[in-house]
Amino acid sequence: MPGRRTTLELLPAVWLFGDNTDYVGQTLETDPMFQLDAHLTRDFTEHLWGSLDAAWYSGGQATINGVQGKNSTTSVSGSRSGMSSTTT
Repeated sequence: MPGRRTTLELLPAVWLFGDNTDYVGQTLETDPMFQLDAHLTRDFTEHLWGSLDAAWYSGGQATINGVQGKNSTTSVSGSRSGMSSTTT
């Protein structure tokens, strides 16, 4: 029912990376990275809605010739919000 709807979406993902055997004469390997996006959307009226979005990432550790970088895990989280208005 437009104007009275609230939805929650969860979108999981896994990023897989292949080895780069010619990375400046070395081998670059990257661990899988896991991602979860969440979207909470609310209709305020029939023509106005808003949403809150968040994203979580974990993994993606890169190694060059078997040597890990300074960060043991890449973990980024954040949120954003937006509003939209439509007319008919």
